[in-house]
Amino acid sequence: MLEISGNYYDYASIQLLSADYGLQDDLYTITGSATRVIKVMDNAATWVSKINSAKNVDDVARQLFGEYPMLVAIEVEMTLGLAQNTFGFLPDLGPYQLGLGTLFATTSPTTLVSGQNLKAGVYTYVTGTDILGDVIADIISAVLNKADGVFNTILKNFDVSVSATVKALAPTSAIEENEYGFMVNADEMTLLAAAIVGHINALIPGGSRVSIQCTFRYKGEKFSCKMDLGGITQLFIGLIQGAT
Repeated sequence: MLEISGNYYDYASIQLLSADYGLQDDLYTITGSATRVIKVMDNAATWVSKINSAKNVDDVARQLFGEYPMLVAIEVEMTLGLAQNTFGFLPDLGPYQLGLGTLFATTSPTTLVSGQNLKAGVYTYVTGTDILGDVIADIISAVLNKADGVFNTILKNFDVSVSATVKALAPTSAIEENEYGFMVNADEMTLLAAAIVGHINALIPGGSRVSIQCTFRYKGEKFSCKMDLGGITQLFIGLIQGAT
C-alpha cells in the first residue's frame, strides 16, 4: 500500500523483449525504470481544489504552488544474446548497466532532511558499473576476439592484429568520439560500435578511431563487416559455414 500526502509521485518501468516484436526469443532484453517525486508545499485538500482550476500540471507546480522540487531516479540495463542467433559469429553481450543516477531540481531554496541548504537549481549524481566508453570498448573487443581469424587475416597486411587493436583501445567520455548502435528486425541484425584507440603504427597513430559495423542476415546465414581503423578501411562478407 502506498499513501501519499501533498506530493505527486509516479513510477514507470519498461521491459523490451525480442519475442514481443516477432523476433527470436532471448535475442535482447532492455529493462529500465524511473521514479519521479514532485513535492507540493500545501495540504492535500487545497492541492485538489487548485488542480481542478488549473490548465495543466505545469500551472499547478509553478503558478499555483510557486515551487517545483522534483526528484528523479533512473536505471537502465541491456543484454544482447547474439551468439545463438548468429551461429556463433557474434558474441553474447552484457548485461550492461547503462545508467544509474538521481536528479533533484527545485525552483526555490530547499532544506534537505540532512539539514543541507540548497539554492534553486538542478543537482545530479550519476553512478554505474559501466560507463558508455567502457561498454563500447567491451563490445568492440568481444566482436574482434570472436571473429579473430577473419580480422587477423585482413589486418596482417597492415602489420596489425586483433590483440594489438584490443590492447590499444582507449575510449574517452566524449560523446562525439563514441558510437553504439543495435538494429534488429525479421530479416537481419546490425551491430555498430566505435571508439578511440592509442598508437599502433604509422597508419594508426594515437587518437585514431576504430569502428566496426557487422550485419548478419538470417536468410542464407550471410554476414558482412566493415572495419575502419585509423587509415585502414576493410569490408568483408561471407557465409557462417565459411567463417567457423
